[in-house]
Amino acid sequence: MPHTERKTALLIANVQYGFLNAHTKHIPSRVEFLSSWFDTVIVSRYFMAPHSEEFDIISSIVEWAEISQGSIEYEFSFDLPKKSIVISQHEISIATEEMIGILT
Repeated sequence: MPHTERKTALLIANVQYGFLNAHTKHIPSRVEFLSSWFDTVIVSRYFMAPHSEEFDIISSIVEWAEISQGSIEYEFSFDLPKKSIVISQHEISIATEEMIGILT
């Protein structure tokens, strides 16, 4: 089936400044390039609920700065396509009720 006859979607999970490091710094430019190939782009953005058990667990495993709404770590590290669907969540999984609702 030719590309123009089908609907396609790209799910982008948490490509934010707070997750970039020496091993992942190449990802934003690749995501930005790939997103132009898809009819629909759904982007999740993670944030930590301050002083939550989740934050305490994650912080004990890795040395993250707190990824809170409004911080530079919370911002996307690439330019979003104009018609992107953005989901901000504090759950670690991208499979939230909101995401599943969009996909079904």
